[in-house]
Amino acid sequence: MAYALWTSFDVYVPDRRGRGYSGQYQPDSDLQTEVNDLRALLSDTGAQYVLGVGSGASLALCTACHVAMFDNDLSIKKIAAFEPLILPEDNGKFGELREKLEQQIDGGRSLKEECRFWEEMKFQKLFGLSQRKTEVLFIYGNESFSHLQVSLQSFSNGLAHMKVMDFDGMGHSGLSNNSEGGDPGRVAIELRNFFFGCSQQLGRVPNQN
Repeated sequence: MAYALWTSFDVYVPDRRGRGYSGQYQPDSDLQTEVNDLRALLSDTGAQYVLGVGSGASLALCTACHVAMFDNDLSIKKIAAFEPLILPEDNGKFGELREKLEQQIDGGRSLKEECRFWEEMKFQKLFGLSQRKTEVLFIYGNESFSHLQVSLQSFSNGLAHMKVMDFDGMGHSGLSNNSEGGDPGRVAIELRNFFFGCSQQLGRVPNQN
């Protein structure tokens, strides 16, 4: 995805906690830790557009809420959120999913931290984004899991500057490399449209009535 966008933007791809060069999760690491990491990146680079995928999209939204409420020195103008992993508070499937994940933890990798991250995020509200006029583009593939589409529906009541777009024939790996079943070039056109205000359109704006 970064390669598909680099001709139009300066693209920064941070390693989330527990991945790449970021080091392992610490006992006191939580959602706020990751919010602070993204805030630091935005502060150092001056970036005002954010793209997030899955839980990374959820993190971007939570960071924007924090910035809107507490950070007068930062500004996130636009967020493109691809299938954010935030479930409505009354969705009982989260508990079932967490139990299954914890049962399948092996000696090579612990998922407890990831489960705790989801637990914190499932009830997050998008406070402050409408007041700051942060624009949000929610993107999903119509072949993705149904609970990801439920996540999008849970956001629809809190944002005045929101757009939802779906892609036919695309699943949750839609922004992955082509070799992994993704189609980043297709999505990149829509991201340029959103960030630059262009008119070319390959996705579809679903009927939200």
